[in-house]
Amino acid sequence: MPLKYLPLAWVAVLLTGLTITTVAMKVNLHDLAKLLNLTSTWSLSLIIYSTYQLIVVLLLVYLLKRIGIAMRNIGFRRTSKKYYAFALILVLTSPLIWAFCNFIVSQLGLSMWWSKETPLIIKTPLGFVVLFICPVILCATLEETLYRGYILAAMMQRVSVKKAFIVNSLIFASIHYAFGPGTMLFILIWTFIPCWLYFKSRSIYPSILFHSVNNLLAYVVLPLTFQT
Repeated sequence: MPLKYLPLAWVAVLLTGLTITTVAMKVNLHDLAKLLNLTSTWSLSLIIYSTYQLIVVLLLVYLLKRIGIAMRNIGFRRTSKKYYAFALILVLTSPLIWAFCNFIVSQLGLSMWWSKETPLIIKTPLGFVVLFICPVILCATLEETLYRGYILAAMMQRVSVKKAFIVNSLIFASIHYAFGPGTMLFILIWTFIPCWLYFKSRSIYPSILFHSVNNLLAYVVLPLTFQT
């Protein structure tokens, strides 16, 4: 599998940053989010990012298809049910990884986010819909397709599995630069789990399930549970 499409890894997040910056130069993002009845400017960013990532993955699939690489070749195939069970069980490790990373960055005088206040809040019905559809359904599926189905698979054909996991984690952490230092550290460690699921199962579906349930808890369940 060719690795020449690797730059696609950063296209969606860079375009999102450029778009948000351009829009912010013309209108107040908070006013725009309020006008659209969105929870926050973070919700607006998620919509833009998910749209760009969808375009990127569709382009990737098209490019791969042109050279004879089908969806099955990047992991869209059946696997043993035990890997779906592993995916659900391993979701339970996410809070432990988060707590560990929070401890590490706190020792350095940093926080998990760039700002001390988490942007993950739900105040409107549309805000709930956005945080459910974008991170839980779109991002989980699209990111696993690009970063595990394509990039990890291509790397494992060239370097050892261990090196492929490390590079994949570094790449995936790098696209989360807008979240903050602690969250990037969390993503760096967390990414080894979907990598392992993809490697062991030879299927993209367990890693998508793991990613989706993780995002459901992080973006929907916890904000609804703890918001005042």
